[in-house]
Amino acid sequence: MTAVLRSEWTKFRTVRSTVWCLLAAVGMIVVLAVLQSSGSTGPPRTDAGPADRFQFVYQPTAGNVTIVAHVRAQDASHPWAKAGVIIKEGTAYAAVMVTPDHGVRMRTGTTTDLAGSRTPAPRWLKLARAGNTITGYESADGASWRTVGAVTLDGLPQVAEVGLFVTSPDEERVSGTPTAKRQQAIHTVGRATFDAVTITPKPAAEWSSQDVAPPAEPPVPGRTRAPEPPAGSTSRAGDMFTVTGSGELGRPQPVEDSTRVDAVLGAVILSVILFVTAGTLYMTAEYRRNLTWTTFAAIPQRGRVLAAKALILGGVTFLAGLVATGAAFWLSQPILRDHGYRAPAFPDPSTTTVVRAIVGGAAFLALIALFSLGVGVILRRTASVITSVVALVFVPQVVAPFLPPTAGSRLLGVTPIAGMSIGYPWSGVAVLAGYAAAALSVGYWLLRRRDA
Repeated sequence: MTAVLRSEWTKFRTVRSTVWCLLAAVGMIVVLAVLQSSGSTGPPRTDAGPADRFQFVYQPTAGNVTIVAHVRAQDASHPWAKAGVIIKEGTAYAAVMVTPDHGVRMRTGTTTDLAGSRTPAPRWLKLARAGNTITGYESADGASWRTVGAVTLDGLPQVAEVGLFVTSPDEERVSGTPTAKRQQAIHTVGRATFDAVTITPKPAAEWSSQDVAPPAEPPVPGRTRAPEPPAGSTSRAGDMFTVTGSGELGRPQPVEDSTRVDAVLGAVILSVILFVTAGTLYMTAEYRRNLTWTTFAAIPQRGRVLAAKALILGGVTFLAGLVATGAAFWLSQPILRDHGYRAPAFPDPSTTTVVRAIVGGAAFLALIALFSLGVGVILRRTASVITSVVALVFVPQVVAPFLPPTAGSRLLGVTPIAGMSIGYPWSGVAVLAGYAAAALSVGYWLLRRRDA
């Protein structure tokens, strides 16, 4: 087998068209990633106006006031689900809250987010107003208090609404590929139970409940309005309040943004045709020049020849893809940061994301080349192979956006482009590996039955 591998490696590096295809593909990935990053217009603004949405249980109270509440339990509907106490009037507010994964926070508007302890519910929370200054506290037992922070709300009127709130942000799901991407916001519903709620001095008014929401956007002709989150609810049994709510309070917390790797993955997809060409020519060039007779006369075990070709092609294309995606990622990141994709609003991609982009992209390109090799054995004509494989990769991406979301996702998940799936990358690579294995298996079966 060593002699066969040495022979196939010699063929590969001496076929100039194949080598030039790979070199051009590496350069194309790097250049496209840099150009796409340079052409970015930057992230969307996050200060467009108030978009707070939460379930609010309150009593109007005048002057200096203190509210204390025990968050007895909170559902983990989202890592940033929030349950706490709040003093507000209009869009101005100060709130101290507990979250399932990020502990206690104090917020006002889109500019202030103070961190308390990392302790989830159960937790005691308190807000104290003195003029326009509001101070937030937390406690484990309701007796010993720790200051979370203090904020000043200029122009806070004498009478403000004081009470409890619950909310839970949307879960953002991304599926498809970088060139046929679907983003979907899944509404989540937060639920929390409060007891030992006291407001000092005691208000004269009764408790009221309100589903706070931003103003409805005017209808836009030709565009379907996104479904509204489910309405919140409030129930009371004695001194215990059970509140549910959906939405966000203040600026959404930063999440890992796919833009930082989309430039690389998009360039990988656009370079597919060159990897398809390299994999195709590695096989069909021998048919075109009638060299298969010589190869099989020297090495009668045709399965070994095909296996050696697959090992050489897979190894070389994987290394080429690794170099290309690694260089593209490294060069594109400073450009994207200069265009506004930087912490804290856009944190640096995690190590898992970087590995997935670089190694997954290289694996995708290597498997596409191996799939082309297998189809090359089956069809034996360069133009037919390239046309067939490129169509299988790109046509689903063109068709998917015009299909219903479920059907579009299924189409992208069962065709070779699944190897670049955003939502489930490694299962997508497995789908593409299945295509490559099937093509090579059929090619081997035909190779044993043909004259050459």
